[in-house]
Amino acid sequence: MKTNNKLNKIRSKAKDVCVWIVIGLVIGCIVGWSTHTAIYNITHKEPEVSVGYVTGKLENIGELATQKLTYSGKVPLEEGSIPFITKKGFVMEYNATIKVGIDVEAIKVDIKNDKVIVSVPHTKLLDTPHVDPSSIKYVDEKKAIFNWTTKEDVAKAIEEAENDIAENEAIDLQGLFANGDENLETLIHNLLDDVVGDKEVEVKFMD
Repeated sequence: MKTNNKLNKIRSKAKDVCVWIVIGLVIGCIVGWSTHTAIYNITHKEPEVSVGYVTGKLENIGELATQKLTYSGKVPLEEGSIPFITKKGFVMEYNATIKVGIDVEAIKVDIKNDKVIVSVPHTKLLDTPHVDPSSIKYVDEKKAIFNWTTKEDVAKAIEEAENDIAENEAIDLQGLFANGDENLETLIHNLLDDVVGDKEVEVKFMD
């Protein structure tokens, strides 16, 4: 009889231990899952999409060039227009790049419901066309090539090239601006679409 009582007590204690082990495991799982969920929520939290947040993403760019044209020009030179060339019959050849884009500070951002509205100006020329000094050469009627000898010659040549670009109707600036606007819209979507959560980015051009 005493043996049975001892066995019953041992079994009862074993059951109690098993119950507490099960309870401990359940609590451990709950705590572990809660911790995992909290960490996941912190590390995968969607950014708070505010005007300041979006503007900050854009301000890191500074000046935004959206289209570039490389142009090769020829300028007939009048007598004495370049200091060391004193006779007619010379043509100045040069290469230049023309960039269009916008100043990012001109961009306005507004958030309405599920939309991020980005208002931008139309693209314009960014500074004056850049004439590559190393590309400048002078060719006479016999196709002989001459190079400049002084800094003054270079400065004058660049001035002549810039004037040629400004007056040359063959350069389609309106087409360049249209392509620049299209590229600008694409660039803004590439910059913002993946960082504004579920919101839709809409680009509007200012009049």
